[in-house]
Parts: sequence; C-alpha cells; structure tokens
Amino acid sequence: MPKAYNVLIIEDYQLIIDAYKRAFFEVSNKEEDIDFIIDSASNCDEAQAKIEETKQHVSLDLVFLDIKLPPSKDGTHCSGEDLGVTIRKTFPETKIIIATNYCDTYKVNSIFKQVNPEGFLVKHDLSPEGLIIAIKEVLSGSLYYSKSIIELIR
Repeated sequence: MPKAYNVLIIEDYQLIIDAYKRAFFEVSNKEEDIDFIIDSASNCDEAQAKIEETKQHVSLDLVFLDIKLPPSKDGTHCSGEDLGVTIRKTFPETKIIIATNYCDTYKVNSIFKQVNPEGFLVKHDLSPEGLIIAIKEVLSGSLYYSKSIIELIR
C-alpha cells in the first residue's frame, strides 16, 4: 500500500496550482509507493480555513506556499510568509516549499528567518522536471533550493 502524503498548495493562480498538481501526479506515477492527497487555497483566508480544518483531522506533510497572496480580511495574514509562520507553529513537522517571484536578498533572508523552508524556489527558475526534483528531494528529507536562491545565499 502506498504512503499517502497530505499536501496543501497555497497559490493564487490556478494555472500554477495545476502545474504543481501535475508534478505531484508525475512523482506518484514514477514512485509506486507514494501517493498524494492534494488540497489547495488561493488566498490567506482560504488557506487559514484549510489549516484549521486539517488540524482537526490529520496533519500536513507538505505545503507548497506562494509568498504574494491576497491578504486575509481580518488582517491576521498579509502574505504567504505570515501563513508559513502559522504553519510552522501549527504543524512543526510539515515540510514547506516556498515558490515565489521575489528574488531580492532582503526578502529571501526574511523568509528564511521567519519560515525556514525545506524548499525554496524562484518561479522563473521552475521547470516541470525541477518541480519533480524539488518534491522528491524535500520528501526524502533533503533541502532543495533553486539556482537563484543559491546565488542569493552566496
């Protein structure tokens, strides 16, 4: 019986959500012992509701998190970075992969300090193969950073 991972994709563009889902589908097709239960949210309010709902029943194994998201109506979450902090507090064992368009040193350092993601991708570095590699690496317990993130760290 395959291991089923609970995944939450938090992204405000449906096209990108679909690309992530395709990558998860490819991983589960290539790895017979892995399966994914995928849910998604497109803004901070939806994401917070999914987090609250999930913690009542199961845990989250992996979260794909965009940083630039529509904020919550009550002002508690202004970005994906705020959600990342909430996810870390609620599910300390959850692996987080940040995928963002931000590519400046200050923002990247802030995200590392606040969220400390297992994966960090700049969207313009992404390819279908790169997404698959990132998912596999993070699930195996390794860290995965895209080329632009590695250059910024240096």
